[in-house]
Amino acid sequence: MSELYSSENKVLVVDKLSEKETEDLWREYNRSFEEMQTLSPTLQIMTREDFDPAMKDSKVNKLLIKNGDTIESALIYSKINISDKYFPWISLKYFEHNWPEKFSEENIYY
Repeated sequence: MSELYSSENKVLVVDKLSEKETEDLWREYNRSFEEMQTLSPTLQIMTREDFDPAMKDSKVNKLLIKNGDTIESALIYSKINISDKYFPWISLKYFEHNWPEKFSEENIYY
């Protein structure tokens, strides 16, 4: 974990989340995307079965804004070559077709 900014709110880059952090973040993530689940015929959210392992995988980057023990906001991203493991709606062929060089260099994040 590395601290990028120090004030009342802290911006942290973490490899893995604790069980409590995972649970807290899942609750907020699920609440945030709840309405979208009825607006699109395709999946627009990670399932809990994908979410929990991703929070423990150090190859999935997690940028958190925390106030004390409370996660205020989060950004979760990974290199595209492992993204389909946790984001099954991603088409790797799309990225490979549109950015073949970046794709072969594993230089695309999602």
